[in-house]
Amino acid sequence: MNHRLAENRSLRRLLHILTPLLLLMACIAIINLAPVWPTQSATARIATPTTTSAAANAPGTTPTPAPTATAVSAPSPTTPPPTATPRPTLPADAVVTLLGPPEAAVFATAGAITFYWTWPLPLAADERFRLYLLTAAGEQPVAELAEPNVGRGYRADVRPAALDETAAPIGWQVHLETIAGQRLASSSARTLTLRTP
Repeated sequence: MNHRLAENRSLRRLLHILTPLLLLMACIAIINLAPVWPTQSATARIATPTTTSAAANAPGTTPTPAPTATAVSAPSPTTPPPTATPRPTLPADAVVTLLGPPEAAVFATAGAITFYWTWPLPLAADERFRLYLLTAAGEQPVAELAEPNVGRGYRADVRPAALDETAAPIGWQVHLETIAGQRLASSSARTLTLRTP
């Protein structure tokens, strides 16, 4: 009887030791699989079209139907002109979040400046991020990315020697754009300063 009691105690002790380890391993597995599961915001982006074609948005213009060939003996039905495929609406929580450099950061002109940002959704085939410097002459594009390059985030390295303007401070901003140049989302603007070493 004592032998059985000792076995039960050993089994209980083993279960007390292994249970937390097994739970920890299950939690780690769930966390690692979480990025694979689709999110509600990604599904909402695909399912909600709202944009119309540029011709429909232009004031004072109406679409002109394309000419159709007609038979001499009987009229043929007219075919409506093709319309642009509407672009899905971005969810309200889809924001370009700047991670670095921080506001009013100071950089030496000899090194590189690394810009980081995140975006919660995958990019469509015709979308890209463009990093702009905000100068007195306007926006100067300095980098372009069409896919994440730091996990699910984005990183762009810019050499100060490649910049047209080095006056202090220099503003910068990231825009999500289509390849045609239509802006879909923008980050907040930040500034940086360049100093000669």
